[in-house]
Amino acid sequence: MGKTLRIAALFLCLGLLCSCGGRSHREKESFLKLRSKWLEQGSITLRSRVRADYGDRVYDFLLDYEGSGEGGTLRVEEPLELEGVEAQLDEKGVTLRYDGVMLDTGAILGNLSPLEAFPLLVRTWQRGFVTDCWRENWKGEACLTAQFDLTEAGQAEERLCVSRFRPSDGTPLSAEFLADGGAGRAFEFIE
Repeated sequence: MGKTLRIAALFLCLGLLCSCGGRSHREKESFLKLRSKWLEQGSITLRSRVRADYGDRVYDFLLDYEGSGEGGTLRVEEPLELEGVEAQLDEKGVTLRYDGVMLDTGAILGNLSPLEAFPLLVRTWQRGFVTDCWRENWKGEACLTAQFDLTEAGQAEERLCVSRFRPSDGTPLSAEFLADGGAGRAFEFIE
């Protein structure tokens, strides 16, 4: 009788594990359908509010990005002091433009800046490794949330991207870059 109970308990546990994985599997399938649309488009247009928190100072931006995962053009709308500044992003680095003047900022090095994040977001949404998906409410709106692993081989620090999308059409609602589970850069997308 003890052996029968152990076998029954084993099947019960397997059933529970399969049902939990099934939910995540369905959500992952939903996300992969959204991803296929972005892959077909190649280029994407995003409008986002971004808060860059450097500890001792905080900056809020309203940014427009048009491009792909390899690069594109970022335009600053706010703050008004920076309105009209454009950044051309590509694999070689960042070139800033303002009123016809260009400044080459060189290769992208160091910590991720709001400028550098947009191509990385698009690349992540199109080709990133999805570790989990779930549905939740974010700011009163139902969304499909996907978590991506951005940790590079040999890197000790775990890096993740958690992004929320409108399930009906795949519109990005928000994204956060996290390092070792802590807060990082947060983006809220505006239609």
